Amino acid sequence: MIKPRLILLAFLILLSYDGFSQRITGDSLNYLTVKDSIFVGIEGTKFKYIKHSMAKGQTLYSMAKFYGVSLKTLYRLNPHLSQSINKVGDEILIPLPNGAIRRYQGERFDSTAYTPLIYIVKKGDTMYNLSKRILKMEVEEIMEQNEMETSNLEVGQRIRIGWLNINGIPKRFQKSRDVKAIDEFKTAEKYRKQRKKGRTVTEQGTAYWPKGNSNLSAFQGLVAMHKTAKKGSYIRVYNPMSKRSVYLKVLGNIPRANAYHPSTIVVIPPGIARRLKALDANFFVKVTYVE
Repeated sequence: MIKPRLILLAFLILLSYDGFSQRITGDSLNYLTVKDSIFVGIEGTKFKYIKHSMAKGQTLYSMAKFYGVSLKTLYRLNPHLSQSINKVGDEILIPLPNGAIRRYQGERFDSTAYTPLIYIVKKGDTMYNLSKRILKMEVEEIMEQNEMETSNLEVGQRIRIGWLNINGIPKRFQKSRDVKAIDEFKTAEKYRKQRKKGRTVTEQGTAYWPKGNSNLSAFQGLVAMHKTAKKGSYIRVYNPMSKRSVYLKVLGNIPRANAYHPSTIVVIPPGIARRLKALDANFFVKVTYVE
């Protein structure tokens, strides 16, 4: 018969493994150490971020300084911070600029000054897409760093994509990060949360954008008009030709006017059309939303 004390001991050992324990980043004296493994999140093809779990003695003010961002940026990216007192283990999202990523070791690489950056493979990821469009690294380099025999990827696979200096991120790297990229990230997060609350529908049709239409010149931002989606909800618009997608907030339904083709299911601003690499004012898209 197994003694209760042995069962308790086995349970405590399980808690010490990844997935059960509450891991912190750095310690009371340092925001990063060489013992840390920093996980990188990627939104779209440009916005990268890391998750920092607060350790004892760390503050938002000094953390913002360490990562080269303003407190305003931290609050904008982490709206929950203003609603409670920060405590050990709280996860803080930090923008990760490309300039802060050391992609190659080189001859003078100092392993005591860097901590690895890890990306977890998601559904739909391919080695080509990661290397060329997102990480800007050669396929061979990624494979060599991770001792991979083939370029095939599996969901959940951990890939080292470079290193981050444990002395932080210089402010000059963060200058172009703030408002636009963060708003795009937040819109995508709201869409994902919304998907958990209802049944998702994907439909195909035409997207229209006001190419040269002065009447809709003020129509801009991460917004759209949709055929049926509820006002204030969030949708995903995907262009199969460019393989690009954006997440948008619905301002309202498409007006019943002769200006729109019967196949039009979404109207988007010019800036969004450019993001999707649209060439014509009407182009084929797939739109996903929650009923």
